[in-house]
Order: sequence, then C-alpha cells, then structure tokens
Amino acid sequence: ILAQAARLFLPRYCDFELESMADKASNEASSEEPSTARICGEGILDGFSLIARGVVATGSATAFVVTRTSYPVKEALFSIIDGTSEYFNPYLSKSHSCNGAAVFRLEDGR
Repeated sequence: ILAQAARLFLPRYCDFELESMADKASNEASSEEPSTARICGEGILDGFSLIARGVVATGSATAFVVTRTSYPVKEALFSIIDGTSEYFNPYLSKSHSCNGAAVFRLEDGR
C-alpha cells in the first residue's frame, strides 16, 4: 500500500527505495509472527515436557510409597526371623536374669 501511494505522489527514482523499504517492513512484520512449524515444534516439546514431568512425579510418589510401606513389612519379617531363631536356639534369647543381679525399681513416694 505504501509503495502504491509513493508511485502516485513521488517521482520515478523514489519508487525502488520505497518498494524495498516496504518489502523490508513487511518482512520484519512477518518475521515477528512464528511459523506453523515453530508453533507445532513448541507444542511437541511442551507435550514431551509434560510427559517427562509426569514420569518424574510418578516415580517420586512411587518411591515415597515404597519407603513408607516397606518399613512395617521389613520389621514384621525381622520379628518372624528373630522369633524363629529364639525358638530353635533358646540360649540366644535375650532374657533378664534374676540370679542375684541388681534390679533397680522406682519406689512409689506416696
């Protein structure tokens, strides 16, 4: 539009410069708008980042649940192992001996 207006009002030698400036201005305006490929690429990268964040969050939550639920299971397993060991080897059981050993008791002061 600018080039057409310049042809009407300016001499012939100015047409080339105005057209090139108009072309530059239109190229600059079009370069500011992202292309369809760029928009698609950014969308794909956003999708990959969404999936990656989901995988990381799921792994973190799974690790948290495993640590919280495995401790009671581990303690129950060790209790079973200790009970079995004490049953088959009674001399290894931890018991208090009252054969002359000092015993400390808290006296009730009432």
